[in-house]
Amino acid sequence: MAKNNATKQPKFRKDYRPSEFLIERITLEFDLFETHSEVKSRLQISRNPLAPIVSHNLRLDGEELALLSIAIDGRELNVDDYRVDDDSLLVLNVPDKFELTT
Repeated sequence: MAKNNATKQPKFRKDYRPSEFLIERITLEFDLFETHSEVKSRLQISRNPLAPIVSHNLRLDGEELALLSIAIDGRELNVDDYRVDDDSLLVLNVPDKFELTT
């Protein structure tokens, strides 16, 4: 996910809605090198019962990131199971409760 400031649009408070998913726990492991860093993350995620179901996909924002691996509940995802663009990761058809590992 590369940085692209040219397409950024302002976000207004009136446009916010409750998040469809809640991140209940985050575990991060950092490997620091002279030229780069690698971060392994484990997120415990569940659907927000107070939010309307708009999509069965999970979108996570991020800039200047390279996805090295991705799994749900220990199962490595195929490239058809997710999308990566300049500023986000979209995981398709996620269950209501799961562990996401990247």
